Amino acid sequence: MSESEIILNAVCHVTGISKSAIVGGSRTWPVVEARLLLILFYSRRGWDDFQTACVLKRDRTTILKARH
Repeated sequence: MSESEIILNAVCHVTGISKSAIVGGSRTWPVVEARLLLILFYSRRGWDDFQTACVLKRDRTTILKARH
């Protein structure tokens, strides 16, 4: 299991939000909060915005804005 899968599984377990919901386009607050938590974890592990964007199927600038 890769590092990104371990982090994604941990966030899913803690928040109770499914992987498909986090990667999906939902804008409900619990899903957005889980997505932000995931972005924070990836950032703390040294991932750049492009790598995180690929995992979340988002644009790099979306990740940049979420981090700030």
